[in-house]
Amino acid sequence: MNLLSPLRLFRHVQTWFKRPASPVPLGWFRIGLALFCMFKLWVVRQSIIDVYGQYGFIQWAITRGNLPEALPHLGNVALLLAPLGLSADQSVYVVVSLYVTALLLLLVGLAARWMAALVWCLHFLLMQAGGGLLYGMDYFTHIGIFYLIIMP
Repeated sequence: MNLLSPLRLFRHVQTWFKRPASPVPLGWFRIGLALFCMFKLWVVRQSIIDVYGQYGFIQWAITRGNLPEALPHLGNVALLLAPLGLSADQSVYVVVSLYVTALLLLLVGLAARWMAALVWCLHFLLMQAGGGLLYGMDYFTHIGIFYLIIMP
């Protein structure tokens, strides 16, 4: 075995890592994830308040109790919007509307990283508010949205 062979192999591996990748798979990932999040909201559209509302299937007092104090909750957003005359249920609709808007902008690729960050924050709020109805796909969706923030 010649001494240049491991060096040549190392250079091939190094070239493979440094070569620019196609943005197409990440674009499809972004589009697919945005469509999945919109589809999930479309499925629960008739019962948004039952799923995410203050007195829904799992009340905010319970979901807030399971969350560390430093992390935000949909109840905190409702308290911030209360001086504007919005009820807790109206605050849920505001957050969901902002979430859908950010998803649409993420879908078309307009300010994709910023929209991914906004979607990630709003998805976190919705995950915590509907905490009793979470399943594994919510966590993987949240991870996927985070990937959209950090990937080129």
